[in-house]
Amino acid sequence: MVEFPPTMAQTLLWLIDSRNVQNHDLAHFERQLSQEEANRFANFSRSERRRQYLLGRMLLRLAISHATGLASSAIGIIERPHLGPQLLLPGDVPHPAFSLSHSHHWIACATTLQIPCDEVLGLDVEVIDPKRDILALSEAAFNPAEHAWLIKRNDEERIAAFYRLWTLKEALVKLRSHEPCVEDAAPLIDSHGELRLQGEAWFSSSLEHPHLSISICSTRMLDEIVCVTPSLERLDCNHVE
Repeated sequence: MVEFPPTMAQTLLWLIDSRNVQNHDLAHFERQLSQEEANRFANFSRSERRRQYLLGRMLLRLAISHATGLASSAIGIIERPHLGPQLLLPGDVPHPAFSLSHSHHWIACATTLQIPCDEVLGLDVEVIDPKRDILALSEAAFNPAEHAWLIKRNDEERIAAFYRLWTLKEALVKLRSHEPCVEDAAPLIDSHGELRLQGEAWFSSSLEHPHLSISICSTRMLDEIVCVTPSLERLDCNHVE
C-alpha cells in the first residue's frame, strides 16, 4: 500500500485501521463534524459504531479533498435516512463517485473520477474470519445456486470464496441502492456454474488484502485501483501541509 497516491486519475481505496486511532484523536475529530453529522453521531449507542461513523466521515472528507483539490471546509455532506451520505460541492468542480464501508475496526472509502458524477459506486469490506460457520451463513443468506456453488469449493478455497461472494453481493446492493425500484437480484452464478463478475450495467473489482475481502461494483469498468493508507495527520481536516 502507498502512503499517498501519485495522481488523482485513479480509483482509490482509502483504508484505515481504527485500532491505530487514540481516544484523544477521536475527540478532536468529533469537533470537526457538522451539526447534522453530530446529531446522527450522538444517536449511536455502541462505541464501535460511533468510531466507525466518525472515522468514515473524516476519511470521506480526505478522499474527496484529494480527488477535487477542495479544502475540507468546502465539502458539504448531507445525511440521508437509510442511504449513504450525499456530497454538496461547488458546481464547477468534478464530483467523484464514492462509497463507504466498514467491518469491525476497518473503515474504507472508495472514490473515482472515472465514471460520470451522476453514477455511483458500491463498496463492501468484510473481515475474514476462518472460525465463522460459513456454510450455515451461506444457506441462510445466499440463494440455492450460490449456496451450491460454495459447497463445491474445496476446503482450502471455501472461506475466500464465501467472502468474495458475500462482499460482491453487498457491493452490488449498494450500487443499485440509488435506483427507485430494484427487483430481486439474479443469482451471481452463471450457466456454467461460475461466479459472475459483471452483469447488465455493472462491473466488479476485488482487491487483495491479508485481513479483508474487498469488492467494488461500478456502472463502468474501472482501471487499476490503488489502496491508500493515510496517516492521522492527513485524516485531520484541519491539518495544514
